[in-house]
Amino acid sequence: MEKIRTLVFDIGGIILDDTDVPLIKALGCSKERMTELLKMAFDGENWGKVMIGEYDHERYMRERMAMYPEAERELEVILSPHMHKINLPLRQENVEFLKELHTKGQYKMYWLSNMGDAEYDYLNEEGIIEMLDGGCFSNVEHSKKPWPEFYERLFAKYDLKPEECWFFDDKERNIVAGEKLGMRGTVVPSLGVMKEVVQEVLMREV
Repeated sequence: MEKIRTLVFDIGGIILDDTDVPLIKALGCSKERMTELLKMAFDGENWGKVMIGEYDHERYMRERMAMYPEAERELEVILSPHMHKINLPLRQENVEFLKELHTKGQYKMYWLSNMGDAEYDYLNEEGIIEMLDGGCFSNVEHSKKPWPEFYERLFAKYDLKPEECWFFDDKERNIVAGEKLGMRGTVVPSLGVMKEVVQEVLMREV
């Protein structure tokens, strides 16, 4: 088995808190109401196009707000690029851990993440994009997980051998897609255990 030389990370669910907890707190609503609102926000047929950079985020938001005028204020909080500190807050302890891991220089570290232009700009402003060695983002590559071509784009872009990479993502289907291409991976079940999961994998590889 090849030695792991490269770590690959998802962003949503790893660096960004994309659970409904921050939104429930910000909107002061019930979990049941939040489920309804999230369906209104993301059930549009064009959301997938937003993620691969083929549909404008702001336009999509305005369309959803117009479709559900009774929930206009809530949808703006959920979808607005200007509200990302509230609707997609950074998980700072995970950011600091990855910075520390990267500083040690033992591994090359990259992102592989589904995100639209608005999320990319937010992360860039927060200094996250420049934190590691690079990566592939769905809005830039016009492809996304779990499509095989998206993973292959990362490997080709940085001349990576899949068998020397380990992928951390919060969705099993994305890990499985990487494994089919030769990249081992581990599901990170929650934001709070990310450090423990990564350290466990690295200890096994020593």
